This record gives sequence, structure tokens and C-alpha cells, in this order.
Amino acid sequence: VQLERREAQCCEFHCALVRMTALQRVGGLDERLLATKEHIDFCMMIWATGGQVQFEPRAVVTYLFPGRRSPLYRSDWRFFALRWSPRW
Repeated sequence: VQLERREAQCCEFHCALVRMTALQRVGGLDERLLATKEHIDFCMMIWATGGQVQFEPRAVVTYLFPGRRSPLYRSDWRFFALRWSPRW
């Protein structure tokens, strides 16, 4: 199957490239969106303001999750622990 650029329903924030004009049109990212579904809310806001979500197969993404090869530094811990905490 040949992959090609096309409109998609949603994107995953681990690998999203967003135009600044689209981000400004929706008022930026809402810090009150919590946990695992904020990417769906964001895509819905893009659609509601006349934008599109696109799949780009030529994009290359490297996602580094904290681990032995990419450790979490002391300065990162406060945000990381809050962001993924059940309380938040």
C-alpha cells in the first residue's frame, strides 16, 4: 500500500506538527485539558475553526520516553510527575 498525505480525523500529540496560525485560531493549548484525550479535543477545535488535520507519511518522528538511554533529569521531574499523576 502506498501511503500518501491525506486528511485524518485525529493526531497523536506525541507526533503533531501544528501551524502557528491554527494554534492562534483556537486560542492555544488549554492547560486544563488533562491526561489522555486532549489530542481529540484539540483536533475538534481545529475542525470547528475551519482547519484540517493531515496525515503526513514523509514525516520522521523520534519520541524519547524517559529511560536508561534518555533519563529524566531532576529539573524535569516536578513537571513529569504532575503531568502524569492521577490527581491532575
